[in-house]
Amino acid sequence: MRLSLAIGLTLYLMNACVTKASAVPPISFKSGTQAEQFLRANRSCPGCDLRQAELSHADLRDADLRGANLKGADFKHADLRGANLRGAVLAGSDLSTSVLLADADLRDADLTEANVSPDQLSLARTCRSILPNGTISIQCSDKD
Repeated sequence: MRLSLAIGLTLYLMNACVTKASAVPPISFKSGTQAEQFLRANRSCPGCDLRQAELSHADLRDADLRGANLKGADFKHADLRGANLRGAVLAGSDLSTSVLLADADLRDADLTEANVSPDQLSLARTCRSILPNGTISIQCSDKD
């Protein structure tokens, strides 16, 4: 009994330390220009607050935007091929005009009311994503 309690307490404390150490505060930008400059330079902004960002014509190939808040962002003519948008919030964003989504990871993303075509989405991984019409994607593979 004591051994199992000690093991449980140790695991709890280890988890708390890992969680605290890995918790990085999200980065917020005052303008889309700052956001795009940061993304171009770093190609990584997981968990960032990029609501309403102006990212049209941005080259975001292979960018890491996991869990980012991109609600209402403008991606017209952006290149998101291979980008990791897993768990990102893209609700109300504009992905309509010539946005390249081939091999983009949109698993678990929120695309509610996003302006994006089914043809564009068919090129991306959308397993468990909330689609623009509010349904949840069941287009999953063995890798998902």
